[in-house]
Amino acid sequence: MNASNKVEIVSSSDFVSIGVINNLVSPRYFLGIDSIKGYVSQWSATGKIAVIDLNNNQISKTITVGNSPEQMLLVNTKVYVANSGGYGTDSTISIINSNYDEVAKTITTGDNPKMMVIDKNNKLWVLCVGAITYDESFNIT
Repeated sequence: MNASNKVEIVSSSDFVSIGVINNLVSPRYFLGIDSIKGYVSQWSATGKIAVIDLNNNQISKTITVGNSPEQMLLVNTKVYVANSGGYGTDSTISIINSNYDEVAKTITTGDNPKMMVIDKNNKLWVLCVGAITYDESFNIT
């Protein structure tokens, strides 16, 4: 839910609320890791991924990544996190080992990676939006 700092969980069949995950900072994307754990990217300069215990819908841990994380992609036990830069610039993808909920590696990309996909040859493609600069009123310069 935009600007609410929470994720509302609903039934896919009738869209009735079945739970809430609270205490998030600008949640962007949810990624199910397995039947008991999920990740939520939190779009902020402090760059954190919330690890969610799906049994009780509570944050069990946070993982520090780059600036304003967005889309996440699960490949085997690796979670690729696009650090979008937010209102600044970031040029990294954080790779989390989902068995340990820790960043295993960081790779450098073009400016402000946003979206990713794995192709049929198991290659990672990253869409970077480029460096965006703003004036003091947050107008693009």
